[in-house]
Amino acid sequence: MNRGPEKHGARDQAERDRRVERYIDVVIDHGVVESERDEPCPCPCRGYLTLTARGDHEICDVRFREDDGQDEHDADIVRGGPNGGLSLTQARRNVAEFGACDRSTPRHVRDPPPQEHPAEGGR
Repeated sequence: MNRGPEKHGARDQAERDRRVERYIDVVIDHGVVESERDEPCPCPCRGYLTLTARGDHEICDVRFREDDGQDEHDADIVRGGPNGGLSLTQARRNVAEFGACDRSTPRHVRDPPPQEHPAEGGR
């Protein structure tokens, strides 16, 4: 009986489980607190006013990044989760270089209307 693929699958599942647990720990320890205002919230990647709340896993449809709660305090950390292998810092670099957070998502981005542009001092 060949158990090679089964063992490999169990190893992969254990690694996925570890990554999910790490992600949950980071979010619980360092997640953002939801705003109680009625105005749009800025996306942490470029500051576009596209989110209804921070850290609520909404996708900023200007640059196509899911807001998983990552912020300045952990911008260089690759959390895994919905943004895969991209840190917030790398997503920002990618937007500056080619206009989207990830090379596979440029077809999903759009130009923001004036009301979504970040306030002075945005990224």
